[in-house]
Amino acid sequence: MTTRQNIIQYGEALYGPRFQRELAAALGVNERTMRRWVAGDTSPPNSVLDDLKTLVRERVELLRRLG
Repeated sequence: MTTRQNIIQYGEALYGPRFQRELAAALGVNERTMRRWVAGDTSPPNSVLDDLKTLVRERVELLRRLG
């Protein structure tokens, strides 16, 4: 799976189908940059995948505490 595909899948899982604005903010990147990554116009840095995994772990931990 490509980093672009990971961004889309993780973004939708974390924030729903309109994830780009919120995921961009969470990753500290411009929304336009996020749109370019999702469209495949530019490639995200490899470090984005690690950042995505961190966001997912944090969300899972939050949900466990709430449950």
